Amino acid sequence: MIDSGNVHGYLLEYAYAHQADLGFRLGDIIKFTPSQVADILAKMSTIDAVEVVRCKDCIYFDKYTDCIEMYQWDGFCADWARKTYENWFCSRAERRSDE
Repeated sequence: MIDSGNVHGYLLEYAYAHQADLGFRLGDIIKFTPSQVADILAKMSTIDAVEVVRCKDCIYFDKYTDCIEMYQWDGFCADWARKTYENWFCSRAERRSDE
């Protein structure tokens, strides 16, 4: 997984480092070919990411189905003993095995 928030920075670094080869000067509008973009993306560093278990996929999540609470929250977490949304996540979540 690449750091997509930093693609712009990598493109600028590449253009600066290869400006003579690419025919660019500082201040020019830079246009990359698809192969140049692929080359740049292949060289980008990766981020340290971990997969999370969303509440909707967790064994502790009980979805609200027939009460007024369902209009404000998606369900209840039995582990944290609190209301929650389906797309929240936490460090103690455990994936349901029935999926």
